Amino acid sequence: MIENYAQYAGVKPEQVLVSRGADEGIELVIRAFCEPGKDRHSLLSAHLRNVQRQRRNYWRRAPDGSRA
Repeated sequence: MIENYAQYAGVKPEQVLVSRGADEGIELVIRAFCEPGKDRHSLLSAHLRNVQRQRRNYWRRAPDGSRA
């Protein structure tokens, strides 16, 4: 399935992320690319409640006191 979709999308199979839904996909991306207490993000849409939940569960304030 991944190979077929990669071919359809014109990308390499290792560039395809398969998840059980948008919430899981968002969580996987945050866990893969964000370091707790270091990285920051911006919410682009209010309906992304899962991003807010992940932020509460995994991110802490940065050493300078700003929200990470």
